[in-house]
Amino acid sequence: MAYIEISRENFFYNLNQFVLKTGSKESIAIVLKDNAYGHGLEIMAKLSAEFGLTKAVVRSYDEAKSIKKYFEHILVLRDRAIEDGHCSFALNSIEDIHDNQKKKD
Repeated sequence: MAYIEISRENFFYNLNQFVLKTGSKESIAIVLKDNAYGHGLEIMAKLSAEFGLTKAVVRSYDEAKSIKKYFEHILVLRDRAIEDGHCSFALNSIEDIHDNQKKKD
């Protein structure tokens, strides 16, 4: 069985490199899709919030729901929007936009 050890110190150091380049934590969104690329969605969300990040990106609404308590805003990369004041949804084609509008009518 595979084992991953997350170093809080190293993770924070890496995130701080982005802060130094962008000028603020508010300008960064952490991408946590697909179980945080196998590192564990919950643990990485908790660490990211502990560092002070307020935005995250996930693939599904289920992922978003499981980390809502850690972030002010979550971008969900999926093909259909759901009404949720905490999340934004990326629609990837004109067809997806038209289909989504029809479902709201």
